[in-house]
Amino acid sequence: MAERKVNSILECEGLVRLVSPRITSALAELSVQKRLKWEARNYSEVDLAGVFLAFICTDDHQLNRSIAEDCRKRMVMANVVDDPSNCDFFLPSILRRDSLAVAISTEGRSPLFARHLREELEELIPQEYGQLVEGLGRMRDHIKTLVEDTNTRQSVYKLLLQPDILNLLRNNQEEMARERIEACISSWQD
Repeated sequence: MAERKVNSILECEGLVRLVSPRITSALAELSVQKRLKWEARNYSEVDLAGVFLAFICTDDHQLNRSIAEDCRKRMVMANVVDDPSNCDFFLPSILRRDSLAVAISTEGRSPLFARHLREELEELIPQEYGQLVEGLGRMRDHIKTLVEDTNTRQSVYKLLLQPDILNLLRNNQEEMARERIEACISSWQD
């Protein structure tokens, strides 16, 4: 459980301090790589000093509740594994395709179902969708330089979602897509 939480934070480039008398070999390797700071000891309330988020995942439910209470006293947001009623926030299961991110949350009720649903979506949303989003972003930036009026720009952005433009971008024909958009802009400006 701690591995999944740590990896989620590291994906977002967060700083991780792990307090635990023992850890898994995967977490030990992250510590050796200096990707997290491991303190090999039991929890103490002073561990919460300067902390914004705390993930609490011991195998002792009473200790988890006690740490959550300490967090609330110190205004630290807590996520208590397997105890949604003691969570101040939940982590969604995230499907990433470059800049495209789809988040699924069950608000801690069934993380396994959220993961299952994400895995199903992985079959429906191929990697090329991430590349498509990147192309749409570049086209959007290009349109910003061509069209000053924000209302007109919104109309032009909608063109990006037309099947012919999407197909050009999907097939890595960004230059042809750009020409098609510019032709539409020219027809509006005439």
